[in-house]
Parts: sequence; C-alpha cells; structure tokens
Amino acid sequence: MLSLLERVKSGPNRLKAGVPAGWKFGHKTGTGQELEAVSTGYNDIGIMTAPDGTRYAVTVMIADTTATVPQRMQMMQAISRSVAETHR
Repeated sequence: MLSLLERVKSGPNRLKAGVPAGWKFGHKTGTGQELEAVSTGYNDIGIMTAPDGTRYAVTVMIADTTATVPQRMQMMQAISRSVAETHR
C-alpha cells in the first residue's frame, strides 16, 4: 500500500512539497467542489517516512474555505515541514 501511495502524482504542491529530501512520502489527495467563492474540500492525507524509518501519519482536511489555492498549498507544505522539523 505504501508503495502505491508513493507513486501518486496528484497534489505535488500540497503536503508533498514540504517533505524534505531524504524522506519518503506516500499520499492521496481529494478536492471538493467550488461553490461560488467557497471551496468545499481541499484535502491531502499521507504517511511521511523519515530516513531512519520512523513514520508519521499526516492529514489536512480543509472544509469550507475562501483561501486561495496557493494559500492552501502553502499551509499544507508548512505542516509537512513542521513534522520533519520536530523529528528527532
């Protein structure tokens, strides 16, 4: 399952973009509908694997939002970077 998730091509600028070199990342994205100025879902869930083999489950599920797509991507990247930064 991890191997399959690591081959996912969608969402390269979501959580995956914040994962540092040397780490593995397998994930699945999800995107809801745009209803006028509100996005009803912008999601990414994955497993980050540190170089030492430690794994972290990382999930971002944004419900109703008016944040721009670049703002959503930057927030997701900050989360995956934070996970890596707190790894010991």
